[in-house]
Amino acid sequence: RTLAVGVGAIVASMLGFTVIWMSRPVPLWLILITTTFWGGMAMGNSPAVQSRLASMAGPLAGQALALNTSSTYLGVSCGAAIGGVALSVFGPGALPLASAAFVLGSLLLFVVSRQPDSR
Repeated sequence: RTLAVGVGAIVASMLGFTVIWMSRPVPLWLILITTTFWGGMAMGNSPAVQSRLASMAGPLAGQALALNTSSTYLGVSCGAAIGGVALSVFGPGALPLASAAFVLGSLLLFVVSRQPDSR
């Protein structure tokens, strides 16, 4: 539940940034609140992800957490590249929507990973 709520909150904040972009100019306080909410949710998910991985991996928890860290950095670099393309092709207003799409993709992977093993 923690991950589902956290990821859902990130999607909501990206949609909020999209509304802010389309409604500009907006007051600075609204941007600051949305940014604070997004940052808190983004950083708040990491412990839940690590806990879930450790419990799922059992004795291989160390390797799973190391792979998670490597995947995080790969995701950051790919996100920067995709964000750069979206920025140059569509402009800054597309960035929150592109981010929301990828976060929804991660939520889908989370849901799929919860399915019972079919073996």
